[in-house]
Amino acid sequence: MPLLTLFYYVLLFLIWLFLTYSGIKGLFFNSTGEESGSKKRPKVLVMVPCKGSDIDLERNLKSAMVQSYLNHKVVAIVESDDDLAVASIKAAKMDYIIADVKCVKCSGKVRNLASAIRRFRDFDAYCIMDSDVHVGPNWLFDLVSQMDDNTGIVTAFPIFSPIDGAFW
Repeated sequence: MPLLTLFYYVLLFLIWLFLTYSGIKGLFFNSTGEESGSKKRPKVLVMVPCKGSDIDLERNLKSAMVQSYLNHKVVAIVESDDDLAVASIKAAKMDYIIADVKCVKCSGKVRNLASAIRRFRDFDAYCIMDSDVHVGPNWLFDLVSQMDDNTGIVTAFPIFSPIDGAFW
């Protein structure tokens, strides 16, 4: 791996680390580390559009369900019961829905997300998680903690980790 590429990966990691941890502690916890309870906890729907079988799909789905943020629901969305992802979704014991319309000339991912939002209207916030992403237990907490009256949308930068230590 060229030295410059390694430098960029280290730099991206350090930026991610700084953005993730700077100021978050003070948003929800007092100086002793106890939860302050002063900030509203919106009810969040985590939507995971799925199609086919991603590498580690079941593991990724389980990671979305084990979150420190408690006021949430996780739902996978597929286009049909015949989708290969359904076996992994069931193995992960995750709730799932079938999209309202099967896409022919549209984005299946967008159709799946629109179907979930239409069916789950009683949530304060919606979060999209790709099915090929494995998240840590504080992922949703860290995302939601950045929201306030002036911030209605947040995003997260993924940390890419090659399989078996190999470079993609």
